[in-house]
Amino acid sequence: MNAVPDYFIIVLGVSLVLTIIISFLTAVYVMFNKKSNSYVFMLLIFLWFVFLGFTIISIPGVIVHMQDLNLLPNWIDGNYSFIWKWDDGIMLNKNN
Repeated sequence: MNAVPDYFIIVLGVSLVLTIIISFLTAVYVMFNKKSNSYVFMLLIFLWFVFLGFTIISIPGVIVHMQDLNLLPNWIDGNYSFIWKWDDGIMLNKNN
């Protein structure tokens, strides 16, 4: 069983590819003064925002899944490895 779900890897991969394509098209439009097809560019930006939303929505589920597999510290249960001391605003190691 994978620690990171397959859908999360696929969504991140597609988002990365869209980011590279948008960056490349922007660079080509700027460097070579090409006329841009605004509908294609708007579609790419829209798809990029959709996949960004999927990524943001699925991150808490991935964190909980990895925590269930004991791959992350217990952030939700309250067994923090660091304690925030509100008096002077410093973070202390729990083991010290």
